[in-house]
Amino acid sequence: MSGTAANLEREYRPGAPADDLARTDNFVDSDGGVKIAVREVVGKDSERAPILLVHDAGAGGLVSYDLPGASVAADFARAGHPVYVM
Repeated sequence: MSGTAANLEREYRPGAPADDLARTDNFVDSDGGVKIAVREVVGKDSERAPILLVHDAGAGGLVSYDLPGASVAADFARAGHPVYVM
C-alpha cells in the first residue's frame, strides 16, 4: 500500500468519529451466495427519505460517493437522509 493510501485509511475509517456522521459497513447475502457491500452513512437527524447510491460499471461505490473531503453521501446525510452506498 502506498504512503498516501495508508494515510487515508488511518484518517478515514468507517465508524470513526472523524466528523458529525456515523458510517457502518455491512454485507448483504444475495441469491447465489454473493455478498454485496453496503455502507450506511447517517447524521444526527436522519428523518428524511433514505437514499440509495449505486455505482456504475466503473469504480466502486465508496470511491464514487464517499471519499474524504468529497462525499456526496455525507452531503445527503447532513441534509437529514440516511444514505446507503453500494
